[in-house]
Amino acid sequence: MMQNAMTFKGHHGSVEISQEDNILFGQVLFISPLINYEAETAKGLEQAFQEAINAYLADCAQHDIPPEKALEGIA
Repeated sequence: MMQNAMTFKGHHGSVEISQEDNILFGQVLFISPLINYEAETAKGLEQAFQEAINAYLADCAQHDIPPEKALEGIA
């Protein structure tokens, strides 16, 4: 069974279903940058989420900006 949230490297992401488009999608939660991801399978969505987090962290490092962290107390 798929959960409605994922966690990777301290960041949280939502899991949504678009029955119209027959895809899964989500966004990174609890930080101000808008980071979205999508895939056709649950495994693909998890991979897309992890790639989005890795890209965000790499972009922060490249621009010497500290990445935002999820709100304290969010599990």
